[in-house]
Amino acid sequence: MTSQRREMNLQKLLTLRNGYRRVIADELSKFEMDRMSNCKLERLLRLLTETADEIKVINEEIMYHDDVEDLATEIFESKKYSFAMELKLVRLEKQLEEQQITRIENEQRVMSKLSPEQQQTTTDATLSPEASPAVRSQYV
Repeated sequence: MTSQRREMNLQKLLTLRNGYRRVIADELSKFEMDRMSNCKLERLLRLLTETADEIKVINEEIMYHDDVEDLATEIFESKKYSFAMELKLVRLEKQLEEQQITRIENEQRVMSKLSPEQQQTTTDATLSPEASPAVRSQYV
């Protein structure tokens, strides 16, 4: 907790938390509209996790703030949001894992149809220093 934040008034903390929640809602709406690549999904997952962690810190600051009028309601609403966010993060992690497994299975299926020479050529090309990092990372 930064000393700067500890000195913020309650309204500023609530506004800051609502801003972070809007970022999460906006990113999740993009996610729900499109089937994302693994790279974008990993980025989204990282962004959401970092933002959710920031919200947790702000929630703690709000709960210990002297100006909170209805602490029970604040705790309930904060925890309810945190639980829902954790469930969404778990679903995203599961989707990312499933996409990675599907990608690996598809690659193995394609490789199994190639002759040993073609397999070696494909492996050499993707692992060579000249191959782009994105291509190499798919096979390492």
